[in-house]
Amino acid sequence: MIRLTFLPLLLLAGCEQDTKLKPAPITDNRERSLATQSYIDPKRISVLQSEATKACLCKRSNGGDKCWNIFTREVDKYRQSGEWASACGPGSTSGIDFESAMPKGRGGNMTVMTSFGYGACSADEVAAKKAEYEKKSGMKGC
Repeated sequence: MIRLTFLPLLLLAGCEQDTKLKPAPITDNRERSLATQSYIDPKRISVLQSEATKACLCKRSNGGDKCWNIFTREVDKYRQSGEWASACGPGSTSGIDFESAMPKGRGGNMTVMTSFGYGACSADEVAAKKAEYEKKSGMKGC
């Protein structure tokens, strides 16, 4: 009989960790003040998503975290309800959730994805990047 305390470990056992693939750096130790941050207009989410994609592509071709500076400065203008990351090695995704002044449920999807897994910079790239990972590693993706 498997004890439930070991179940999460068993679920992650099939996902080999790849230390080369890391979620995009979004924060550092800078302080954020609610006095200087505004609620985000839901229409800005698609603009920020486009900026995140550009930063990811820049980092892929040029290397270095400087590519994320413009995105990070823009993100810091808005109130965030949290940053998150999934736990599946190379297939891990990450994002930032924003607060909207609109009533709950009326703001739409308030998440900007900062990492799509397998090195993909957008949702459109995930399938190809996952297949590339599986071919190179000989392992099934998460």
